[in-house]
Amino acid sequence: MEFTGTGGILLLVIAVLWLGFMTPSGKRGINDHTEARANRRAARRAIAIQAKSEEKVVEVNPWFEKELSVEVETLSEVAPAVERVVVNRLPDPLSARLGKIESVNWADVVELNDARKEKENISSENLDEIMRRRRSNG
Repeated sequence: MEFTGTGGILLLVIAVLWLGFMTPSGKRGINDHTEARANRRAARRAIAIQAKSEEKVVEVNPWFEKELSVEVETLSEVAPAVERVVVNRLPDPLSARLGKIESVNWADVVELNDARKEKENISSENLDEIMRRRRSNG
């Protein structure tokens, strides 16, 4: 086996292991993770135990009926009566036209057949003229 090329990889693995497990921040990170997992597990267990331990009330309690009737009365008294809906009418945008419609030509329209004819008319003299102009512009 050839071990000369694995020296750099082995050094990298050792450095990662050293930083992950031997440095204080690495140890703290591992401990924090395990503590957080234990806390989550304990919270789940506490919720389950609390749900099992609560007694379910089936009987009608007079105190509960009294409190419920007071809440219903206060809510029914406080609710305001809606008499009517007022619609806010905005002005019609079509009624406020002041300008006129203009037909603006932004560019000349050339049919494709005419453009093909002009392309076919390019000769060597025309190409020389085009190249001369480009060279002079520099």
